[in-house]
Amino acid sequence: MSITISGKNIEIGESLRAFVDQEVRGAMKRSIGDFIAAHVLLKKSQSAADKHHHVFECEIDVHVASGFSIRSSGRDEDPYACVTQTTNTLKQRTKRYKARLLGQMRKQKEQALSMSQFILANAQEEDVVQDAPVIIAEMPDSMETLSIGDAVMRLDLSENPVLVFKNASSNDVNVLYKRTDGNFGWVTPKQV
Repeated sequence: MSITISGKNIEIGESLRAFVDQEVRGAMKRSIGDFIAAHVLLKKSQSAADKHHHVFECEIDVHVASGFSIRSSGRDEDPYACVTQTTNTLKQRTKRYKARLLGQMRKQKEQALSMSQFILANAQEEDVVQDAPVIIAEMPDSMETLSIGDAVMRLDLSENPVLVFKNASSNDVNVLYKRTDGNFGWVTPKQV
């Protein structure tokens, strides 16, 4: 269970490093127990309102199982309070899904279907638009077979804006996304 702590525009001393390590380990121990690895990023930036005032941001990404991460972030004027706020958010999220998380971590029986099978090939088009946005291929990811409840839990824990998954009940590819009103949107293919 390794924890990597890095900083951006901030020198992380031994005291802060030990505090972050203790907070992350404590938060995970109380919520789900073991985890594979964690990465903590602390950033220091200037406040938009006051150029002489600094704001600290903390992002925690905990890798708990194969292909499964929990993310949390926070902001505060004090780096220690920022870390505490972020770990509290991490604890709240994992507490909400504790039983389901532990069950998924135990079984891990569902086979991941390679996302690369569903990437559409770039067909050669005769009428290419000059000002069209560039399509950037990101690294391949796996598409997991999940129930709707498990997909909602994964999206809520990850802080990602969207999740593409294979629906366990229908075997169709579905998309779950976070709406601007705080709710979740679910896109499923129309049955013809």
